[in-house]
Amino acid sequence: MTGTDARDVMGIPQEDSELKKFLKDLLRFMRDAAESYDSLFDAEAHRLAVCVRAIVQDTGWSQSILGRLCVQRTVYFYDNCPEYNPRIGLPFSGLAIPTIKGGSSGYMPRLGQNPGVKFRKVSFDEWWHRPVIVDSWKGIDLSREDIVISVSNTYCGASDSRLNRAYNELILKNRLDWVDESAAVPEELIGMEFAGARHIAFELIKSLEEQTPYYF
Repeated sequence: MTGTDARDVMGIPQEDSELKKFLKDLLRFMRDAAESYDSLFDAEAHRLAVCVRAIVQDTGWSQSILGRLCVQRTVYFYDNCPEYNPRIGLPFSGLAIPTIKGGSSGYMPRLGQNPGVKFRKVSFDEWWHRPVIVDSWKGIDLSREDIVISVSNTYCGASDSRLNRAYNELILKNRLDWVDESAAVPEELIGMEFAGARHIAFELIKSLEEQTPYYF
């Protein structure tokens, strides 16, 4: 890293002022992508997952945006997922609700719309690593981290062409090199994981909007 290059290995702006602007731009884009997902542009789940991953995920060679801004360990995260009871032994979908529309089944994100599922304020580690999709018969045990990584590496469905330019400027220009669109979510999990990614983005935006309003 040279003094003339203020970018880390992922290409994301590293200077504080640039990083704060980048976060603001990402959050603004996430709001637009979330609205488009809700208008049936399913592939926006991929772009939401990419943004969530950039904002919160630490890896062995890169630190999250919130981590670099010294925010990640100082805020709580809204958890709007019901408690999983392993003694019941049934498949569990904590972030997405099964639906039937037009004769076909699918999933919709919870988005705080289930009165029986309360919001909890939890630490980042609990929010990020808690199991939210479980099927013991199939050996499935997925956390928010697993969903975000899986969906960010999978491109599927229709995206909103109006957001292509913004996405290219934010993500491709800043080289998030771990995005691999050749990967794939298992077919039986596509709807559940995409809806889950939308819900995760909802929780993250709600948490940051309340506690770090200056990024909005």
